[in-house]
Amino acid sequence: MNTGRPEVDSVSDARILIVDDDESMVRVLEIFLKAEGYTNVSTTTRSRFALPLLAELGTDLLVLDLHMPHLSGFEIIDGLESKIPVRGRAGRKAVPGG
Repeated sequence: MNTGRPEVDSVSDARILIVDDDESMVRVLEIFLKAEGYTNVSTTTRSRFALPLLAELGTDLLVLDLHMPHLSGFEIIDGLESKIPVRGRAGRKAVPGG
């Protein structure tokens, strides 16, 4: 299927974006992924930049903190769902009336 995005040559070339307001968590995840051979890892600690970065980078995998100031991870996911399929939603409890 042609999505209009360039193909990655291998899994290690996948475009990964980490979004978390905790700088130390971002750094740990980035170090871990690079140590595992992933070469295209981008990060931000500002949730407001997540959606523009996703569009700009053509991200293959999003590692997302769900509880952040300004835009929560849930709001970022909601912004994505109208554009792309979202898989792997974890950590959200059902809230009555919510």
